[in-house]
Amino acid sequence: MPYLSLLIAMMVGVTAVAQVEYKVEMADDSTYQLVLRPLVDWEGPKAMTASAQITMLVPTGGFRLENLQNVTGIWTNNSNIVAPKESPEFDYITVGLTSLATRAIVYKTGEEVVLFSFENGGTCTGAIELMKTDDPFLPPNSHNTNVGNQITTLGSGNINAWNGPYEMGSANCEEPLLQELEKE
Repeated sequence: MPYLSLLIAMMVGVTAVAQVEYKVEMADDSTYQLVLRPLVDWEGPKAMTASAQITMLVPTGGFRLENLQNVTGIWTNNSNIVAPKESPEFDYITVGLTSLATRAIVYKTGEEVVLFSFENGGTCTGAIELMKTDDPFLPPNSHNTNVGNQITTLGSGNINAWNGPYEMGSANCEEPLLQELEKE
């Protein structure tokens, strides 16, 4: 019973609101990175990340996630759904945290943390964006697959702390090409 009292004491004062944002951006001409930005400070046990998942959308037609590199935590490409009937103009790429109950992610208000990077081994089809909370492919869906954005921490009270995306449009592989064309 002392452990239960400790857990309850740790959760007192936890605000059950979304407290973490994600963005996907171009790190250079060929590398993308997924970045987390906390809207709160969590330290000690509250900074433990229980689980996380990120679902990105890319216009269908040839994007292929390759060379996934872990930066903070251990991530894996869980699924790639090409042009589902609910949203045939997009492919859905889901990456999940496999280092569960990790303390690798630092939660300091406004301080960005790169979680992982990756490259496109296919063709540039346009901007990669994060799945929104009103996406037509959210579960239940035609592929019976778990898609969506989520991050659960002890500081969030073991509920989803994901607030939403920020700086949309930061990951467009067409931008370097357009800049080169403008130079000519």
